[in-house]
Amino acid sequence: MYLISEYRQNDTDEEKENIIWSIFILGIIYLVCGLIRSYGLGFLCLMCNRNLHNQMNTSILRSISRYFDENPSGRIINRFSNDTGILDSILIQAIYASLEILIWIFVLLVRIMMINQYLIIALCIEFIFIVYFT
Repeated sequence: MYLISEYRQNDTDEEKENIIWSIFILGIIYLVCGLIRSYGLGFLCLMCNRNLHNQMNTSILRSISRYFDENPSGRIINRFSNDTGILDSILIQAIYASLEILIWIFVLLVRIMMINQYLIIALCIEFIFIVYFT
């Protein structure tokens, strides 16, 4: 909105062209960051699933034979599928929502700093306070 309001107030064609290019570049950056986030999140969940599966296999193979006598094979397979299902559905949504919130907070801070540059100093002081005193 800030760039669009600046577009209306500027008189020269060069300034208008610079604003249009900056909006275009910000859109491309947003698209690239979204693609990186999606592929990174998919890769992270794939690695988590692989590690969980390997750990569960190792635990099952090292268990005593009494465990297999007490638990039917259907229950063991159900536990495997439930754990990997949770990683596939619930965990990926939670991480995606958390990343989305962090990105929106960052965008909001950038917008605030574009409007009022003096807030950069206040945010740096607050960041130092949070990092060192909490």
